[in-house]
Amino acid sequence: MESKIFTRLLIFGAMNTAAFMFSQSTENDTITRGKAIDEVVITGNSNPKASIKTSTSISTLKMKDIENAAPRTTAEIFRTIPGIRSESSGGEGTSNITVRGVPVSAGGSRYLLIQEDGLPVMQFGDIAFGTQDQFTRFDSFVSRVEALRGGSASVFASNSPAGIINFITKTGEKEGGSITQQLGLNYKNYRTDFDYGTQIADNTFLALGGFYRIGDGPRKTGFNSNNGGQFRVSLLKKFEKGSFRVYAKFLDDRTAAYMPMPVAVSGTDADPKWSSLSNYNILNGALQTINLQHDRTLGNDGNIFDSDVTDGMHSISKTIGAEFNYDLGEGWKFEDRIRYSANNGQFIAPFPASVRKGSDFFTAANFTNFGSAVYSGTNTPVDMNAYYMKLALFNVKLNNFNNFVNDFNISKKWSNVKFNAGLYKATQNINMDWMWNNYIQEVSDSNARLVDVKNLSGTFITDQGLLNYGMKDWGNLKRNYNTKYDITAPHAQIEINATDKLTIDAGARYDIGKVTGTFSGGTVTYTSRDMNGNGVIDI
Repeated sequence: MESKIFTRLLIFGAMNTAAFMFSQSTENDTITRGKAIDEVVITGNSNPKASIKTSTSISTLKMKDIENAAPRTTAEIFRTIPGIRSESSGGEGTSNITVRGVPVSAGGSRYLLIQEDGLPVMQFGDIAFGTQDQFTRFDSFVSRVEALRGGSASVFASNSPAGIINFITKTGEKEGGSITQQLGLNYKNYRTDFDYGTQIADNTFLALGGFYRIGDGPRKTGFNSNNGGQFRVSLLKKFEKGSFRVYAKFLDDRTAAYMPMPVAVSGTDADPKWSSLSNYNILNGALQTINLQHDRTLGNDGNIFDSDVTDGMHSISKTIGAEFNYDLGEGWKFEDRIRYSANNGQFIAPFPASVRKGSDFFTAANFTNFGSAVYSGTNTPVDMNAYYMKLALFNVKLNNFNNFVNDFNISKKWSNVKFNAGLYKATQNINMDWMWNNYIQEVSDSNARLVDVKNLSGTFITDQGLLNYGMKDWGNLKRNYNTKYDITAPHAQIEINATDKLTIDAGARYDIGKVTGTFSGGTVTYTSRDMNGNGVIDI
């Protein structure tokens, strides 16, 4: 058992001068700005206010803005936000997201937090194989997206020194709904989004929505890579001095995870040339294949664990949350947000550990006592002029990524001063098993075949393309992480309206974190196990 304590103190101060802002505007910019300056923003502000009156750098995307951008994934939405860098080539998850000027120092979004209705989807944005965007899906139930950039974000949320992206959902106060159907033009994709909101009683509003999809995805995997959906519901009750809202979300979605692709490089360092390898189009090819749909390995408990490779990134999230705010009178207000999410799933993706021509790949230097190589399930010798790869199959079981969040705030307003104090409390579980295997596969974007290798005596040293249980070259990579993070963060913000043209904002946040748990990896003992049940220890 390991326990660690970490603390962090963040202090922020800013000024908003309206005169300066307008002095920098052109005529066209003023027209565009005029459409948004009166919109009330809530992200990164202790007191909701019009965007023109906030001292923070914040952008708002309405549904129409997002529809015009035609994003294929949630992460692609972020590309339309000024100052946000989003590398979404990996599919529906594990995207690299950051704010201009802040590096991508690890996979995911280490310095930027993704929220839904003001609370984080995950406590950390860079958890390997379990990033925030894997458990976040955009659909027509979203009312708008607010993005706060800059260091001020760290005062309003933990683990957000670069910014916050907040998905704000519908409450049903606006009567009506929509049904949207999307069809892929040059690839198989069918998706239906829906939402509906209505008043069901006096000052009581119901909203529901979500999506379902099925299809291949933008790259040729040979099977339905995208399969799943999301359902959300919200119930809001308004009363004279406040409101109460309860909501829930159920996400069960499978999407392909795209790893680095093999590509041919020629030319010089000063003038490189990039091109596709033979039989593999870098623009729409994928490493997935219908010939590798099943993977068998040992789980953390020592028992055989079978996986469906077509599941790809399988994200499951069951969430329930509530919001309560109340006007206590004489300028005092109380607000509390609370949410619990049960998250789990799996991440399976092929990764090209090495790529070579057959004449360089199938040699005695790479395979002891090498005899011959054939396409798996046949006696057909491999083409020595074609390309082949030693494939690392990333197989990670996300056992428990549950989290609990509560953000309590109380505020007081005087004539020209607004003060807010709050206490943030959260827990985050990270429990996952790494169960990687090693395969041999041809480089092809059309149902790539697995390869089996024989030794000089004609005995197979592979099993249906499987070279090793575990990644022998990378230290096996059989691991288990089982940790729990506990975060407490008191915070305070003050807003001073010094003059009609000058607003001063300041704030401080003190994060206290404790982590307990275990990590296990490597090989402790060796034993024999008949993995494929044929009565023989083959590999």
